[in-house]
Amino acid sequence: MKAMLLKVKGLEASYGELKVLWGIDLEVDKGEIVAVVGPNGAGKTTLLRTIVGLLREDKGDIIFEGKRINDLPAYERVRRGISLVPEGGELFPYMTVQENLDIGAYLPEARKKYEENLEFVFTLFPRLKERRNQLAGTLSGGERQMLAIARALMSSPKLLMFDEPSLGLAPNLAVNVLKTIKELNKEGYTILLVEQNVKLALEISSRGYVIENGRIVLSDESKKLLGNPHVRKAYLGI
Repeated sequence: MKAMLLKVKGLEASYGELKVLWGIDLEVDKGEIVAVVGPNGAGKTTLLRTIVGLLREDKGDIIFEGKRINDLPAYERVRRGISLVPEGGELFPYMTVQENLDIGAYLPEARKKYEENLEFVFTLFPRLKERRNQLAGTLSGGERQMLAIARALMSSPKLLMFDEPSLGLAPNLAVNVLKTIKELNKEGYTILLVEQNVKLALEISSRGYVIENGRIVLSDESKKLLGNPHVRKAYLGI
């Protein structure tokens, strides 16, 4: 039986008066890739921001490793092992590749595994090693996404959350990024993936949730969602 890593129960969240999430229920087991797909403005990014503590929920429970973490600040959730690769990477453009990676390892727990994690990310992304002294803002789009992923890995996460990792990338680069996420899963990382490319996301994940207008409208094994008539019509153009 798989161990549950994350459980979201009855989650609701707003931006001011605007309600964005309505009663979200979601689970991620250890070792899984779980995809959350849906149209723009459906609440996917809000869901991740609420889980990691950047946005306060209105109601509901966020349970990580069996403990409710609603009251913990964002940095404490990172310390517990939740790491977010935000949309667009949100790098520090006037700092070098190396300095961006160092920021990812700012917690004492991560500093202990600094050399090991650095070796891993440079093996995963040899191009970053070549460019370690280059300013992050001068990197290409694909390289910036590599750096955003590598920076998150420097924190030794138990749960790695991705927000639209293929957004703005050329199709071949998008495929490569999703392949990297699959590789990370094989290395033992548990992944919650928010992605607009529904086909790619469902092809690399074991289970998926479809979110529309702030509500989960479908959840199933990913291969079954790929064959679902609503998914095929609304998202795959079939």
